[in-house]
Amino acid sequence: MKVSSATAFQSHALEFIERGEPVFVTRRGRLAALLLPLEKPEGIPTELRRELLAEVGKGISRHLTRKGITEARIQRDFEAWRKTRRTAGRRR
Repeated sequence: MKVSSATAFQSHALEFIERGEPVFVTRRGRLAALLLPLEKPEGIPTELRRELLAEVGKGISRHLTRKGITEARIQRDFEAWRKTRRTAGRRR
């Protein structure tokens, strides 16, 4: 895995993406972002995948909580969406 400052990442983002390797992006010496290649997800260590998934989940949860969106609301919206998709599929 490569480590890059935010400034260097901004200048060389396309190169990092084309290489297809994970890149840790730092700002003022602290981890600020992580670029993960989608073409080779098997190259990411399993433990790192688990940690990233947990962090993404926490971030989504915090965002939804701030917006006042409950899990029950998400479930209702999803079920309504599925119902409209089934209905639309029958019309074709």
